[in-house]
Amino acid sequence: MIGSQIILSMKVIGLAFDISNNTEELPSVFEYLGYVYCVGTVIFGPWISYRDYLVVFKQEKSKFSLWWLFKCVKSSVIGLLCMTFSTCLSNWLILDGNSKWLLAYRDAQSFRFSHYFVSYISEASATLAGFGLTYHGTDVRWDLSTSKPYHIEIPRSIVEVVTNWNLPMHFWLKTCKYKIDSTCHEMLCHEMLSLSLLYVVLLLKINETL
Repeated sequence: MIGSQIILSMKVIGLAFDISNNTEELPSVFEYLGYVYCVGTVIFGPWISYRDYLVVFKQEKSKFSLWWLFKCVKSSVIGLLCMTFSTCLSNWLILDGNSKWLLAYRDAQSFRFSHYFVSYISEASATLAGFGLTYHGTDVRWDLSTSKPYHIEIPRSIVEVVTNWNLPMHFWLKTCKYKIDSTCHEMLCHEMLSLSLLYVVLLLKINETL
């Protein structure tokens, strides 16, 4: 539930910034509701921009090929494997009688793989809805990616972990938080206010669950 609220807040804030920067026009009520409650991203995510949402409606139906189906099945299977490892296999591989450091590693690994489960399921649901289509020359690929476990499990630096933990979130923070026009004080105030309100809401929701 909290994850859905986070995605909803990110969509609203991202769209507000796009409108204020004159990169997008003010959508109608139905366009706005269709974007924030998009069936492919409303539950598991990932965050998508309003421009990417509009692109889906301009795609040719012929682009939904076997590669699209393969991407959906692949992400779903990997997600289920990550969930199985997080809930079952990790407790079998490292039993409760081991040292506290191994138990801490087991718990951290279980948490990471539960995150990978959500990431891959979000890839599958978003791809099913038509997101993630890219063109590489004459090739058409479905390569939506929300997380890169290899770069998290075997990172070269902590920056690589932070960047690849949630790629859409990283892009959203880079465009809506850190890419600030220093000459526009009004934009800075709006950014700080909107993000502060988002963090307050998230903290209140987290406290309710504790």
